[in-house]
Amino acid sequence: MLTDFLVKNLDFVFFIYGFAFSILGIIIFLQLRVTKKSKFRLLDILWLLAWFGFIHGISEFTDMFLLIKGNLLFLRILGVLFLFISFACLFLFGYRMINIGERKRLGIWFPVTIGLLFLGLPALSGPTSFDTWNISSRYFLGFPGAILTGIGFISYYKSEGKKLGDVKVEKYFILIALLFGLYAILGGWIVPKANFYPASSINNTWFISFFGIPVQIFRSIIAVGIAGSIWSIMNIFNLEEAVEQKRVDEELRESEERYRKLVEFSPNAIAIHSEGNIVFSNTAGVKLLGAQNPEQLIGKPLMDFVHPDYREIAGERIQLMTEKGKNVSPIEQKFIKLDGSVIDVEVISMPFAYHGKPGIQVIIRDITDHKMAEEALKQSEEKYRMLIDNIQDGVFIIQDDKIQFANEAFARIGGYTAQEVIGKEFREFISPEDLEIVADRYHRRQVGEEVPFEYEFHMLHKDRRTRILVNMNVGLIDFHSRMASMGTVKDITEKKLLESQLLRAQRMESIGTLASGIAHDINNVLTPIMLSEELLREKFTDEESRRYLKIIERSTKRGASLMKQVISYARGVEGERVALQVPQLISEIRQIAKETFPKNIEIRTDIPKDMWNVSGDATQLHQVLMNFCVNARDAMPDGGTLRISGENLLIDEDYAHINIDAKVGPYIVITVSDTGIGIPPNILDRVFEPFFTTKEHGKGTGLGLSTALGIVKSHGGFITVYTEVGKGTVFKVYLPAITTTETLKAQEHQHELPAGHGELILVVDDEEQIREMTKKTLETRGYRVITANDGKEAVQLYTQKREDIKLVLMDMMMPVMDGSMSIRELRKANPEVKIIAVSGLTQKDKIAKVGDIFVQPFLTKPYTAEKLLNIIHEVLSAK
Repeated sequence: MLTDFLVKNLDFVFFIYGFAFSILGIIIFLQLRVTKKSKFRLLDILWLLAWFGFIHGISEFTDMFLLIKGNLLFLRILGVLFLFISFACLFLFGYRMINIGERKRLGIWFPVTIGLLFLGLPALSGPTSFDTWNISSRYFLGFPGAILTGIGFISYYKSEGKKLGDVKVEKYFILIALLFGLYAILGGWIVPKANFYPASSINNTWFISFFGIPVQIFRSIIAVGIAGSIWSIMNIFNLEEAVEQKRVDEELRESEERYRKLVEFSPNAIAIHSEGNIVFSNTAGVKLLGAQNPEQLIGKPLMDFVHPDYREIAGERIQLMTEKGKNVSPIEQKFIKLDGSVIDVEVISMPFAYHGKPGIQVIIRDITDHKMAEEALKQSEEKYRMLIDNIQDGVFIIQDDKIQFANEAFARIGGYTAQEVIGKEFREFISPEDLEIVADRYHRRQVGEEVPFEYEFHMLHKDRRTRILVNMNVGLIDFHSRMASMGTVKDITEKKLLESQLLRAQRMESIGTLASGIAHDINNVLTPIMLSEELLREKFTDEESRRYLKIIERSTKRGASLMKQVISYARGVEGERVALQVPQLISEIRQIAKETFPKNIEIRTDIPKDMWNVSGDATQLHQVLMNFCVNARDAMPDGGTLRISGENLLIDEDYAHINIDAKVGPYIVITVSDTGIGIPPNILDRVFEPFFTTKEHGKGTGLGLSTALGIVKSHGGFITVYTEVGKGTVFKVYLPAITTTETLKAQEHQHELPAGHGELILVVDDEEQIREMTKKTLETRGYRVITANDGKEAVQLYTQKREDIKLVLMDMMMPVMDGSMSIRELRKANPEVKIIAVSGLTQKDKIAKVGDIFVQPFLTKPYTAEKLLNIIHEVLSAK
């Protein structure tokens, strides 16, 4: 029934056909208005496809009017013309579409050939008619145009699809290609009034009888499908463009923010003036011109700040930049500050558009100090002769083996006057026992050989008996256009005497070191006694036992006090103490290290936002941290990672028992770690001894760490060090935090620690005290504990009690079998065993990697009961 209706109402069919293609063109035109600028080259030629749809729709409307009004000549002319133009647009679109990309697929020969065929068919057909031109347009423009367009969409997606990122648009391109291919087939086969195959057999009548609808309806469906696909693709283009524009806007915003910060925090004054008035100034500019805030400068004429002597040349430079847009070279001139004082400045100016108006950006650097330095240098040069003549070190120039110049200080060393030594051979002033080596080095230096430029020898006094030990520093210079040796000599006889006295003092210091070592050992003896007394006090509560325990406590504390007096020499002096913000301290150290350390050393910081404050001397603490950082730098000659971090720490009684310098209460901990060569175990105990150093002679005094220890102790803190050879070293500085509401709340929360429920824990550590105190801590919190002093024993115990042991606390550095090997053996026995790795080397992500086995729970030494119990609770609670 539908077929009969459509066959009887072909004007309605042509209306639908024309309407569908007109809508195709209009949809593309509307989208092109939205998508005006894009990186997608398809949009540059899509207007051809829009015109094809729109004009082709008009062509079909013309056919509709022919059916209604009859065979009118002007309608037939319009129909043929519109059909030709629409197919020409389609052909050009397909031709350009298939050539989008890096390689041209069709040359100019192809459209020329098609054009000849288009003209040739009517010419060879004898008397031409409108139908002949119609057929020629369909076969030689419409058919190849649709085929090229279909292929072009596929090739375009292959070459340009990567610009769309992860957006899935492939289906739309494939659909368009298929629809244009189908359109080409239908347009090539079914040509009205054609007397050649296939159009002679496969015509509209055949199509209706076979499919039940006119071919125009089918083509209308194709047009709708093409319009929908292109609509979707262009919407995706718009989305991609929006995302790209957002990214560009974000980058622009970030760039502007970086520029703003660069300008705002620049040490040089940066200002902008437009139409003669200042419109912007950064903080440095405000300070340089003597203002309190930018508002005092904004709106003021720039010339008010230019010294009268320079206003004329400044006006000429401004005119060159604002009127001619020319750049000008930097200039030195004088400015007048708000208070009337005059300063020397260097001005760098450049043209600058400010809100659409000509402006100038200026960078102003205060060179007053530089000018003063230049003047001082000039005066210094004028006083050169006086300085040389009065300098304490001897200065000489030797040429042709003779002394050509010598100051009075050089002559005095040997008991001469300057006139007596000038012109004489230098050998006359050298002690016979050192003459050979001095003369040999002199001649070798003259011929360009590498010889020491600084060394010691004995000069011979004028009395020809006295020897004077001198230190000489010498090099080659050009003197009267010829090579000569110039150097200085210094009488170090008294210095050597002082050095011998210092060596004696060092021997006395060694005695103090020995006493400190003995005191340390005695403290190690006293510590278990004090810890045991604390534990026994909880166990024995009767009056008599408490009296005896009190005696033990007083005696051990008295012994500890005596030992502290023995090592009191190491404590630093008191400085000015103020409340310090540790993040600021660490940030300053990081900035210094970043600017001065080699680039192959990566500097990282980890600073919590809620760190407590300490009371201390900023200069002294700077010295402590810089000492650790410099040592870390020297330990990484080939580069590595230097990490500086801070954290809040509440030290409990158990922790204080293990660390004799620690006290119960809030601390902040500053950690300086490196990935350097580490400290050998045989010298680790001596690193804080005065004058002990592993550096080359002359490169280290050995006082750095001992001074750092004294400073930290004077602040009521202490230092711990942990190292592994080949892996790195960790220094931790513990400083008492200032008591505040936050620290008191943290101390109250500290008592709410998780407890065990009889779980069996295997504690593995080669330090007996750590094993025992960890065991006691865990047992008092409801856990059962067994211990092992090395990895081999730990593996044996785990094998025996595998079903009972719920968790292993494993030290990573042990004799016999270290933690890494022990973990591998435990994992072989039970891949699901829960292990907490313990080490003194910190890792930011708290993950220790053992071969190909990851041990995520990581506990850093030294640890408090709070940290120990919390991490055990977390591991046991995890599924």
